[in-house]
Amino acid sequence: MERGPYGNKRENTRIKLLTTAAKLFAEKGLALTGAKDIAEGAGLSVGLMYHYYKTKEEVFGALVETALAEMQETTATLLQPGCPKENLLAYANIALAEMHAGYDFARWMALLSQPLPDSCDAGLRASYKAYEAALTDALVCTIQQGQKLGLFHSGSAQMLAQLFLATVQGLCAVQLTLQEAFRVPTMEALIAPITSREKGGDNMNKTVITISREYGSGGRDVGRLLAEALALPVFDDEIIHLAAEASGLCADTMKQHDEKTKSVFIENLKRLSVKVPSLRVPSGYHSIAALHNLSTRNYKGTDADQLFQAKANVIRDMADKGGCIIIGRCSGYILRENPNLLSVFIRGDFDDRVQRTIATYQMPAKDAIQNVKKVDKYRANHYHFYTGRQWGHAANYDLVINTSNTGIPGAVAAIKAIIQNKGA
Repeated sequence: MERGPYGNKRENTRIKLLTTAAKLFAEKGLALTGAKDIAEGAGLSVGLMYHYYKTKEEVFGALVETALAEMQETTATLLQPGCPKENLLAYANIALAEMHAGYDFARWMALLSQPLPDSCDAGLRASYKAYEAALTDALVCTIQQGQKLGLFHSGSAQMLAQLFLATVQGLCAVQLTLQEAFRVPTMEALIAPITSREKGGDNMNKTVITISREYGSGGRDVGRLLAEALALPVFDDEIIHLAAEASGLCADTMKQHDEKTKSVFIENLKRLSVKVPSLRVPSGYHSIAALHNLSTRNYKGTDADQLFQAKANVIRDMADKGGCIIIGRCSGYILRENPNLLSVFIRGDFDDRVQRTIATYQMPAKDAIQNVKKVDKYRANHYHFYTGRQWGHAANYDLVINTSNTGIPGAVAAIKAIIQNKGA
């Protein structure tokens, strides 16, 4: 490895050569760009350029290697687990952000849309073909998954993928031509040829779905799958971390006692030597439930009350920002006055819930039975303590679903159908 000023100068010169060549190859193409053009653009003689690269084709090959590395990282966003529409949006967002930032992305796209010269070695040629196949396959797979969920237009996923790529490549070409006069399009305009408008789509942008659930009923899975099907964000443990920041309590401690009664929470805080005042209902309030009505956002009670209130504030803030899915934490009660609310309770037959618990957590049947009973009791007590209502009672929810009868996919389909019909 070269060290010292000479090594740094040589590396800087090489970078200047590559930067100049990338601009020329992208704008004029390999065939119309000569070695002299590259050397003069970099402020070098042709002879000095040959100390770094023997031919312009070798320069082109070096740039393609760099472009492949950059674009493969972008392509990986399409393969992330989760909602296919969110993955496509992430890819499109990177492309648009790069266009806003400068010309590098457009130049990489222009380079990779040109045929490789015959002089390129077999390894680079194989990498080039692998990149083309990987990008196309990732787009096709993403679109097919989205079509199954009703998020993208029906038809040939291959053709839709080609249309999307052609749109991105065309925008890059226009940017290189117009330079400063180019205006980056909106996200909606870029993905419009692929995305379809859901029936009731405007309503879905506002709908807030809260999911309360018996332990082992699959309620969390229903929420996650529903989020993918409706392209809505889903909030679960995220609520705890945001509430911890707001309340000043430790997130790990909060998670330990999440959705449990005040008495269990306080007893554990006492073991940690945290000073906890006794719970008192201020004058003017008839119950704990009344105390935590939506109008009492600024009330400062005990640590346990502040914990609940912090979570309630987070839940309200999430709902205020638009459509979303919220798991547990008395969210249906907290948002009961929200006109866009659909509150759901997911239950299941006891034996089925035990079996799901065994399968999910790999625990003995005896422990699974105990866990199901214990967590249900915690949740029921917590809900009643802060709402004054009976947990799981049909009158307290818009919809109650038994996954022993519907299965997880059936529950997702039922909720999705209600949301779509609601906006029809």
